[in-house]
Amino acid sequence: MAGPPSDAGPDKSSRSIYELYDRSGFPWLLRRLERDERPRGDEVAGVLEANEGTPIPPPVLEYICRLLRGEVRQKRGPKRKESAEDTVRATLAAVTYREKLREFTEEAANAQTGTKSKDDDLSARERALQYVCDQFYRKRNISPGRLHNLLSERGLLQSPRQRDHED
Repeated sequence: MAGPPSDAGPDKSSRSIYELYDRSGFPWLLRRLERDERPRGDEVAGVLEANEGTPIPPPVLEYICRLLRGEVRQKRGPKRKESAEDTVRATLAAVTYREKLREFTEEAANAQTGTKSKDDDLSARERALQYVCDQFYRKRNISPGRLHNLLSERGLLQSPRQRDHED
């Protein structure tokens, strides 16, 4: 059992295992802060509510002040790993984009000035991106501009010859 609390807080050796891992106690919150974890506001509020009338330990008070000032940022998690399906879809989309871009560019060059279709207002690049969006990313609601960025980030908009010459 834990001994009577002193001004400096309970002696670590007198704490029970239940006090250390009880999510409604200051020892749990202090342990997380010592490990450089960043408890969320709702977790801190739960501890404060459960310990009404108990003096707030200085490290917890300091953390609460920083939290209220907006100085506490959550650590960023690991970046999302790309699945094999995403890689295959992006590669097929890039190949299709290059084929459609060539096709639409030739179409525009060969088009007669007298006939105009609704697609004439879009550039060959925009038409090719829209086609790829409709074919590969329909369910994901990705805009042609976002698709262009995704493929560019992966270096897939360059032709294989261009990529080989960069190495």
